[in-house]
Amino acid sequence: MRQTFDETTDPSFGAKHLPLVRARLAEQGLDGFLVPHEDEHQNEYLPEANDRLAWLSGFTGSAGAAVVLTERAAVFADGRYTVQVRAQVDASQFEILDLVEGGVPAYLERAPLGAVIGYDPRLHSPDALASLRAAAERGGAMLKAVDVNPLDQAWGDERPAQPQAPVVPHEDRYSGESAAAKRARIGQAIAKAGAQAGVITAPSSIAWLFNIRGGDVIRSPLPLGQAVIHADGTAELFLDPVKVTNELPGWLGDAVTLKPSEALDAALDALTRIRMHDLVLSLWRKHSPAVLLVTHDVDEAISLADRVLVLDEGRIAAEETITLPRPRESGAEFRAIRSRLLGHLGVEAPRSAHAEGALIAFPSGEIVA
Repeated sequence: MRQTFDETTDPSFGAKHLPLVRARLAEQGLDGFLVPHEDEHQNEYLPEANDRLAWLSGFTGSAGAAVVLTERAAVFADGRYTVQVRAQVDASQFEILDLVEGGVPAYLERAPLGAVIGYDPRLHSPDALASLRAAAERGGAMLKAVDVNPLDQAWGDERPAQPQAPVVPHEDRYSGESAAAKRARIGQAIAKAGAQAGVITAPSSIAWLFNIRGGDVIRSPLPLGQAVIHADGTAELFLDPVKVTNELPGWLGDAVTLKPSEALDAALDALTRIRMHDLVLSLWRKHSPAVLLVTHDVDEAISLADRVLVLDEGRIAAEETITLPRPRESGAEFRAIRSRLLGHLGVEAPRSAHAEGALIAFPSGEIVA
């Protein structure tokens, strides 16, 4: 993506777009919404599809923010953009305030008492969010994470597509270190910290770690994507499949699995489940407690439980006693139990271990009624 100096916004954006956002806020029961300049990758320079602040207000500076409330709104910019922000933003729609002196926290302290102000958790760093939350609480308001960004909803079909620049190898002779060596070092750091994996969303970090380059971010050869790297140095790289060039899989090697961007949530869920499994099994080994687990994941039930009940409209429809030794691998007997449980759940030809219905699993030798 090349840098241009063409203006793509104008001050009319505020009058056109604020009502659309406020309508979406009302649908979600919100009294306000935070709009940072940063996107899901904490970029300073943004692809057009992620420049939410520009779409809302018309302001295109590389640092800024906005707060939309039911009756008023404000745009914040630092001293570099004193002239630009007043030229691009309609002052009848937004107060124009300093980003540094007081900034968004001071504005939140003046929010209406009892106001519920939404935010998209993908767009804020933990430290920044902690400061904003404390400021809102000092003013008698509260921040609430949203599952669906109301600004994105308001933008709708007019929102540009995400960039799809090809992702290509960056040779070791230029990077100075192989990606495998980098992953091994990061994996060691993860293990030393007592963790199992790390999640990476910053384009610069992804480009460095995997020795790859892209063109999704203006002014820099960076790809938009996410990655999960494990303590053993293996990794998953989440990219739009359109951006995957023919040479990329071979360059990444067998220790890196390419997955589509939308698979990230499932990968994070799997990490959470692994942690939970380890905790349950650790408790079981030490104390043999009676643990009740309700799940829709058949493999999870088989892996953890000594006794599994299948519920149908609140009634016990089937029961399986699991006697497999731990740790339980997906061998022939494991698959046979899975097949029987999925059959009880009405799944005739299982393609995955997930099914509709409820299982109650007891990861203990004690029978719990």
